Amino acid sequence: MRTVDSYDLAQMYQTLREAVAYRGVAVIISNRPCVLDPVKIKGPALAIVNELCNACQSCMNLGCPALTWASDTFEGRHQVKIDQSLCIGCSLCAQVCTVDCIKPAAMATQ
Repeated sequence: MRTVDSYDLAQMYQTLREAVAYRGVAVIISNRPCVLDPVKIKGPALAIVNELCNACQSCMNLGCPALTWASDTFEGRHQVKIDQSLCIGCSLCAQVCTVDCIKPAAMATQ
């Protein structure tokens, strides 16, 4: 039995790999509520720095309701935007961003 921070993707992936490889029953307990919970869980809302976004759309694979398509494009692909009223600041999108363009909203607008 292992308890993990499900918002730490690297730790969560490693724990899942270990659980799958374990011969027998493996139990993983998440110490965080679901990101869809309406309660502000941690951190400030995030935003995308459009000038840095290469429209790889890796963050869209998370299925986060705060992530939507932007009208801006990069090399023919739509960039992504974050609806700050829906963002709970979990930082999962920032962890999967390939170009580090997702920042706390206050930093993204500077």
